[in-house]
Amino acid sequence: MTDYRALYDLSGKRALVVGCGGIGQACVAALANFGAAVVTADRSMLLAQEATYAVRKAGQPTLAFQVDISDAASARTCVAEAAEALGGLDILVNAAGINVRKPALEFTPDEWERVLAVNLSGVFYTTQAAGRLMVEQR
Repeated sequence: MTDYRALYDLSGKRALVVGCGGIGQACVAALANFGAAVVTADRSMLLAQEATYAVRKAGQPTLAFQVDISDAASARTCVAEAAEALGGLDILVNAAGINVRKPALEFTPDEWERVLAVNLSGVFYTTQAAGRLMVEQR
């Protein structure tokens, strides 16, 4: 029988999970259970802190940060602080996202711009900052 746990061993890896809702929380728990140290970040500090529970339970290092990924400077700061806290960064999970719960035909321009700012620009800002750091780390 294949030992799948060994296939996905993340011992010694350092991860940042941005967006700590349902999918993000599941990613945090999975990363921690496979041995990664995980920093959590969310617009809601409460959600970010709640997500660290699974990491602490797995006995891995963790911290929680508040971030607004739609703001490029906030996203860069979050990545930098996560990497500083963990001594580097190996894994980034972009799980942040928002939606407007009404038909698209009823979206206001402001609502649409907010969705794009978080779901598109925010993911880009976070990935760009983490990518630069990972390239530097080789």
